[in-house]
Amino acid sequence: MRVRLQQQEAAAKTKDKEVERLLRQAEQAKAAEGDLVTRLSDAEEAARIAQTALATARQRVAQAEALTKTRDREVERLNRLVDAAKSEAAGQGVAAGKSATRLEEEVKKLEAALAQAQVRLLAEQLRDAQNMISVKDRTGGWRNPGVDAEIQSLARRARTPSAPRSCDAPSLNDEPMSLKREVEILERRLSSLKHGSGGGGPDRAGGQLGGSSGVAAEGGELALGLAGVGR
Repeated sequence: MRVRLQQQEAAAKTKDKEVERLLRQAEQAKAAEGDLVTRLSDAEEAARIAQTALATARQRVAQAEALTKTRDREVERLNRLVDAAKSEAAGQGVAAGKSATRLEEEVKKLEAALAQAQVRLLAEQLRDAQNMISVKDRTGGWRNPGVDAEIQSLARRARTPSAPRSCDAPSLNDEPMSLKREVEILERRLSSLKHGSGGGGPDRAGGQLGGSSGVAAEGGELALGLAGVGR
């Protein structure tokens, strides 16, 4: 009887220990469950934050794409404007080159006409001087200055057959005004053409004009020298 009682007490102690173990396990399970609940709540909060961040990121991406498309369109528009400006500038350059070429040709023509007129004027003055010298040689006008009027009349008649002109230029002292006017008109036209081009005319034209003016100056000096001889 005592042995059985001891066995039951031992079995009861064993069961008590088992109950305590199970209670400890239950408490541990509850603690683990609470930890899991907390972790689950944290995970849900993190998921909500991630979703919010994802939505914000998608919105920013959409805005960036829209801005990129707008910038691409603006870049294309600017490229078209640049191409159009380049084409227009090229066309204007070609037109300016053609205009400059035409201007240079016109300047050269005017310079040639001016040079020819100056040559004709110098030739006329030289012919008058030669006629004057010839008449004075024939009439002895070198020794008798009082016969200048008659000499001039003879010189006028002497030059009429070789160059039938109006008698508005009878002698060296009365120079051919039509030729002088022609030279002056050509000089004014040439100067107006060059100054009217805004300095954009060819530099060579200026040099050629200077050369023509030099010829005119030299011719004028020659005519004055001949006139001095005639006197």
